[in-house]
Amino acid sequence: MRPAERITIYAALAIAVALALGIRDPQAVATRAQSQVVDSIATVDVFTLVDEMLRQPEYRSLLEARTEELNAQIGTAQQRVQALQVELSLMTPQDVNAQAKYQEFQQAQAELQALGQQANTEYMAMSSGQVADTYERVYQAANAVAERQGIAYLMATMPNGEIEENERAQAAVVIQNILARPLLRGHAINNITDLVRDELGLPDPSTLEEEADEGDANPGDAEAAPGDG
Repeated sequence: MRPAERITIYAALAIAVALALGIRDPQAVATRAQSQVVDSIATVDVFTLVDEMLRQPEYRSLLEARTEELNAQIGTAQQRVQALQVELSLMTPQDVNAQAKYQEFQQAQAELQALGQQANTEYMAMSSGQVADTYERVYQAANAVAERQGIAYLMATMPNGEIEENERAQAAVVIQNILARPLLRGHAINNITDLVRDELGLPDPSTLEEEADEGDANPGDAEAAPGDG
């Protein structure tokens, strides 16, 4: 008989003897008294709260400002390539400076490509860092609310199973949506997203939706990765 099995049998015998003698285990009484707290489960839409935080000026303005700087650098490099291209178009193969100018053009193209890659890398790193930072803040706020509410288990899940049409084209995106919804059924009363939103000091989400619609109407404000297109 393995030690684990032996311990299990001994524990079962001890419980049986205690019940037979009418002995009440103090720890068991305490466990039963706390069962309502231990078994309490709630949900919070972490994904939506992270998205709402990323739209706040403290994050969005920083990302937009850096994106504008990177795009300006890329724009300058693009202008140089275009100018060299015009100069080359005006030269003939017999021009003594044609070969040197072509090499300069190739170098400018390589620098533009490297700058675009560097800009995209920096943009993605900054964006990812903001997501990590906002998640940590949501995590702390959610646990603070759960502590006050006496919640023992808190699940991060989105509230519905609807996957947007524009997110159905790639299997990886669909899978991400599925993984974001580990809870398939739950009571709305156990959703503490609004309480966590208040804890974070976030505004009403309908206000954010209006701002997003206004932003979509102005292509110049789009948060596209620098160097795209």
